[in-house]
Amino acid sequence: RFAEWRGDRPALDKRKPDEYEDGLKRALAMHLLTKDEKEKIHMAQKEDSARAAKTIYYQGLGWLTGENCERDPEKGVQMITAAAMSGEAPEALLRLAQMYETGDGVTRDWQQAVGWDDKYAAAMEPNIGKKEDDDMSLAKAYDAKGTLLQSYGKLTGAKAAFTAYHRVCERMMTRYDGRYERVLSISYERLGDICTAQGDL
Repeated sequence: RFAEWRGDRPALDKRKPDEYEDGLKRALAMHLLTKDEKEKIHMAQKEDSARAAKTIYYQGLGWLTGENCERDPEKGVQMITAAAMSGEAPEALLRLAQMYETGDGVTRDWQQAVGWDDKYAAAMEPNIGKKEDDDMSLAKAYDAKGTLLQSYGKLTGAKAAFTAYHRVCERMMTRYDGRYERVLSISYERLGDICTAQGDL
């Protein structure tokens, strides 16, 4: 049954007896765990991975800004990008969007900024409604994307971004006891501005 369970998992190298035996023991131990135990291990590994990604992100910020170390923007951008690509540090995705929008440490590129905004939104959307601060960050990201697209005359894309911004604001109004009237009103204003620019009075 164990052989069947291993199936097409990476083969262990029998030419290295110590590694083979250790690998076999680890694989067998994992096989014998209950579903709950496996989930706990998976969550612990994910938390470790997230901590490592955040560490890389904050180190990258240090190199980018020169805070507590010698300033090295190129190294900072590399580390922030690595953290973003890990999938474990959404704040790195958002920071890259802002960097490409303003040209902070990178060549200014609005399309790259929009791309990182999209990656951030994709990472955060599944968790909407879980943390108030995260919801607010997602709303701001959609707003920033819409404003950027509008400034480059990409009105259809801007309208889609502001519509997503409006949707998040409506959810926040419902979930957080009506405390977000102001951001909801801004989302209406943004959509009204786009309609005006499109001649849709």
